[in-house]
Amino acid sequence: MLGLALDIWRPIYEASAPATSVITANRQVWLRKGTASGATWPDASGNARNMTLVGSPTIGATSVTFNGTTQYGTIAASGLAVTCSIYLRFKQVAWAANARIVSGSTTARLIQSASSPNIALVDSDATPYATNGNAAVGAFASLGFAQSGGSSVININGTETADVAFGDFWGAFALAATSAGASPSNIEVVEVVLYDVAHSPAERTQMITYMGTL
Repeated sequence: MLGLALDIWRPIYEASAPATSVITANRQVWLRKGTASGATWPDASGNARNMTLVGSPTIGATSVTFNGTTQYGTIAASGLAVTCSIYLRFKQVAWAANARIVSGSTTARLIQSASSPNIALVDSDATPYATNGNAAVGAFASLGFAQSGGSSVININGTETADVAFGDFWGAFALAATSAGASPSNIEVVEVVLYDVAHSPAERTQMITYMGTL
């Protein structure tokens, strides 16, 4: 079961880096705090997968805020497939049921569910596979998501919710809406990191700890 032991898929991360550092292995996209400018949030991973910012979201010194109506971000080819890990430091500025926090190129998405402040993992049938209510509206939170095969887990501020029936393909990656701008969310985002592997519990803890320092 993924929520209990994602480390069965691959060895636990053994680097000697401190627990507050970002994991570098298998990193596909790194949208770093305070680096967005104009219509671009540059990728610091070295893979040149920059995010295009649509609709002129508000760029502050440390974050990008999407207004929940016309603003969102897209990466045409994120490097993610079915097996992946996604992290972001963000704040739900306002609540709108079914608004998208992140979206893949098919049906995979993390949304604001029908009940505030829950974040839910859903696909084409819109039925939540896993729901985590540990991100209060108006407060910054550290969100992690990991998936491999038919198992997935959502981690928000260290609290995890697992599901064993979700295994959608991601591909493209959109922030605060779909890649076409549908179902937008009013969120403020500090940093985003994407990996093409499913992180172990120890790695998820390390990344959530890192996100909490931003």
